[in-house]
Amino acid sequence: MHDDDIDVLSRSVRESVETSVEPVVVTLGGGTGSGNLREQIKRAIGIDLMDEDT
Repeated sequence: MHDDDIDVLSRSVRESVETSVEPVVVTLGGGTGSGNLREQIKRAIGIDLMDEDT
């Protein structure tokens, strides 16, 4: 979530959101022709973590 989205939540909901985050493990294939690691991560989680605009 973006900071702007969190700002509109009530205090109790915001605290719930901030404490409910759990780690996620994503397994990536290592076969030939599977693309580079950045592209695999982007496909797996739906966003480019290295993108400066995010």
